[in-house]
Amino acid sequence: MKQYRETLTRGTTDFPLSVYTTKRESGFENTARLHWHPEIEIVYVYEGEAGVKIGEEQVRLSAGSLCFINSEEMHLIAPNSLPLYYKAIVFSAFLLDFPPEHYLSRTVVAPLLQGHLQFPHRVDLNQSTYASLKPVVEALFDERATKTTLLANLILLLGFFAERGLMVPDRKDIGEKTTEDIKNCLAYMAEHYAEKVTLKDLSRIAHVSPNYFCSFFKRYTGTTPFTHLTYVRIQKAAEMLSGGSDSVETVAAKCGFLNVSFFIKKFKEEKGTTPSQYRRKKQMPVR
Repeated sequence: MKQYRETLTRGTTDFPLSVYTTKRESGFENTARLHWHPEIEIVYVYEGEAGVKIGEEQVRLSAGSLCFINSEEMHLIAPNSLPLYYKAIVFSAFLLDFPPEHYLSRTVVAPLLQGHLQFPHRVDLNQSTYASLKPVVEALFDERATKTTLLANLILLLGFFAERGLMVPDRKDIGEKTTEDIKNCLAYMAEHYAEKVTLKDLSRIAHVSPNYFCSFFKRYTGTTPFTHLTYVRIQKAAEMLSGGSDSVETVAAKCGFLNVSFFIKKFKEEKGTTPSQYRRKKQMPVR
């Protein structure tokens, strides 16, 4: 499970917020692999189009679009057109906490922290409804922003949604149990990647039939179960090649690949190089 649930330190202890910039000129592979984290994430697209998969929902973003990803929501991001340029702010909701008796704390922040209230997934700043929000967002994502201006604009952002009743209740349509079932399947793959993993194994964990499981899994993750399993195995193989001396054949076997040629093919597709070349590059002495 740790492979997918990010537990990175954001910013500093007294200011848990980090800003990330993504620019993609070529290639339509995911810019952010499937994962989730306890913090809230805000994505703002400057150029191009992106698809953000949040649980079962597909959110399409274009220049001027804002996307909110709430705490613990499974998500991935992929380009829909190129070039793609967006920024993301990831922050702990505790940054917005006020004394318990404070109006914002009682009405918005506490429900947000408890998961009873969430930000909407998509906001188009080009719409008249959000026209007054655009300067706030631009100031929030300005690279010259200080901690003080970042916090001030986050509070303005929160106030905007709160006073207009634009926050949404917890999405019961996605379903907490379904989300946990998918997360348990991902955890099973991460733990049992070296073994034979079958549809029957995964469907049992997800509490659905084997015939239904593939479409069920893809709906929430954006990929098929065995494409994802292959990705997990390649990442494990890359770790072994970087720091070990086992032969390519042994690494392939330890990572659940029964066919070495298939392993080399999939490794090259994922890493852009063969396993042997990857090892030489990773183990090359630093001068």
